[in-house]
Amino acid sequence: MLSRISGQAEVCRERAETCRDFSKDPSYDIRARGDFREMAQRWESLARTYEDAVRLSGFIEWASQRVEYPNLT
Repeated sequence: MLSRISGQAEVCRERAETCRDFSKDPSYDIRARGDFREMAQRWESLARTYEDAVRLSGFIEWASQRVEYPNLT
């Protein structure tokens, strides 16, 4: 599952790069280039969210191995 999430973050970064490329293309008007810049920022934000999920999952796994649960029996 974590590798799938990491893969999704990579796809988001690729799409952000594509949007940045379009934002520099003079064949688009200034408003469209601005829209592409905004889309690139949103793709980057989504990629960071996926990466945060991977880091959080790793931390939870690490922390759960260190917790000593009391014997309730």
